[in-house]
Amino acid sequence: MRTEDAGPTIVVVEEDPHVRPSLRQSISSLPVEVISVSGGSELIRLLLTEVRVIDMLIVNADLPWMNGLCLAALTRRWRRNMRMILLTRFPEGDLRSKVAEIGMADLLPANASHSELLALVRNRLCQPQTSETAVVQPGGGSLQEGGKADSLVLERLRY
Repeated sequence: MRTEDAGPTIVVVEEDPHVRPSLRQSISSLPVEVISVSGGSELIRLLLTEVRVIDMLIVNADLPWMNGLCLAALTRRWRRNMRMILLTRFPEGDLRSKVAEIGMADLLPANASHSELLALVRNRLCQPQTSETAVVQPGGGSLQEGGKADSLVLERLRY
């Protein structure tokens, strides 16, 4: 659980081992705690085991196994009001409407500068997060009670 003086917690999902530390270092320049994971299965495990509040998810759209948009949509089922930013190499076209459908406010080009990313993170963290955030508790909650899609995710995590 978060202590009173701890800052917001941000999870960064980036598969590239050269980009992930750079993102983590950049975001860590803010008064936040940064958790970085390399892909969808790691994020899902984190969401199933982590009981502290996660304030923001920053996810690469081009992840293997499960793309960032699908991962964000799945995360949205369990943590309904989590702030989310999708990083993508192709920020145009149909992707914007898909991002809006799952309630992600932000789509940022992967080639955006660190200062642009930090400004967006700061801006989003200043916006209120509703108190109705759904948090999955370990060993229970909506994932285990979920439908076919959640069952498939659990099956994939066994490997």
